[in-house]
Amino acid sequence: MKKRDGKTKDPATLKAAAIKIVASFNALFHTPKEGRLAMRDFDHKPVVETYGELLAAVAEELAEMAESGSGTRRMTEAPPGIPDSIDYMNLLIAEHGKIPLADSIAAGALDIMTAGALFEPDDGSPGTADESIEFQLAHAKVLVDEGPRMIAEYVRMLRGAAPEEGVSRLHPGIDSLLAPGMFVKEVEKSASVADALREKALEADSFRAGRVFRYFDGEFAPATLAPIRRVEEFFGYREARDLFKRYFAAFAEKGENVPLLISSHPGLGKTHFSISHALSFDNITLILPEPENLERPLEGLLRSLATRKNRKFVVFFDDIDTRRVDWYYFRTRVGGSFVLPDNVAIVIASNYQFPANISSRGRGFEFPLFDEIECQKMVEDFLRFMGMRNPPPALVSVIAADYVEEFGQHVFEELSPRTLARYLERYNEDARKRKRMLELSREEIIAVPDAQAFYEANKKVAERLAASL
Repeated sequence: MKKRDGKTKDPATLKAAAIKIVASFNALFHTPKEGRLAMRDFDHKPVVETYGELLAAVAEELAEMAESGSGTRRMTEAPPGIPDSIDYMNLLIAEHGKIPLADSIAAGALDIMTAGALFEPDDGSPGTADESIEFQLAHAKVLVDEGPRMIAEYVRMLRGAAPEEGVSRLHPGIDSLLAPGMFVKEVEKSASVADALREKALEADSFRAGRVFRYFDGEFAPATLAPIRRVEEFFGYREARDLFKRYFAAFAEKGENVPLLISSHPGLGKTHFSISHALSFDNITLILPEPENLERPLEGLLRSLATRKNRKFVVFFDDIDTRRVDWYYFRTRVGGSFVLPDNVAIVIASNYQFPANISSRGRGFEFPLFDEIECQKMVEDFLRFMGMRNPPPALVSVIAADYVEEFGQHVFEELSPRTLARYLERYNEDARKRKRMLELSREEIIAVPDAQAFYEANKKVAERLAASL
């Protein structure tokens, strides 16, 4: 930032530039909170926060220099007990010195734009979305393009005003910190800083790639699920269907996000219920972490999602062994010393009961055991779904009995809603089978599903779960 004659700019001119940059910093990174400006929460917050303190210090010092006409003291004497611009520059070098400041600030600006209005759906208001985008891009351009150059000019001013031995207060790596960086170099090849920021923000929003993501080793990756039945295609378990529908609707529409803690024997539908109901709402993105992320990595996962306020996330932990989890991190982040982000809901499914001190932090639901009664409710609901207004109880009974008989013939590996759903798919595709079941339902003696078969099947599952301790 030199004048065309090659001379360093004067303090008053730099002061005006610093005030402009501080204003852009506040507009992009700050939000009003309890009568003061507070930093937003985003991934690159630490370096950006120090950058903001540096800008404020530089602006204040330039005001002093404009009045006194000297900056020598800044290089030779540190204000007693009060950090000044040199202290903040040294801190940036100590903590982030390998990364040029322009690149760090560009990353912070991208965090804000990725989480903000740049990707919010159009609400129909003319010009609103475009105005918000341009507002953010304009201030990001000032901070990335003009900020580091203004600070570099300020350093040259101090060096020119101080004797040679006085520069020892400033870390020698300052020039590398204030170098253009890769982002600025890339911008030189494109149309403008704003265009480059827009393009990179779009690239940075990984959640534009789909609605289901795996979370592994701190990274989100799009995931492709096996076919999941639609919400309307779940049968039986009417209490569960009602609860799931109300729970996910409350989160999607009102932001209510008390954790949902689901337990049951294997095969009763915990996984499919959770995934299908979550994805039935268009504004929900599903995150599938590894079980170990319920422990120490939980804080980082929640922090990454919390910054993306324009999206709602259901974090679904499936097949969790509640007996072996270190619940400390869940207790402190959910209902403990931290508040769960209002755009994140946690759903945990397990084959085991939840500890009492965890159950109290969420809404628990335990699927009833799958027995001959629930089996017939599933069959009845299926027949209604297929268009039969009042399914005859006799037809329901013979279909359920036929399913249990096929289990006894080892057609299915278990008695469960999961295998009954497969049976009903085959039943619907087999016209001969449908005709035969209808004929059997009209006979004098009606077959009923074997209750003992369900009892024995549930007993074996319970024994396997107990033996896994």
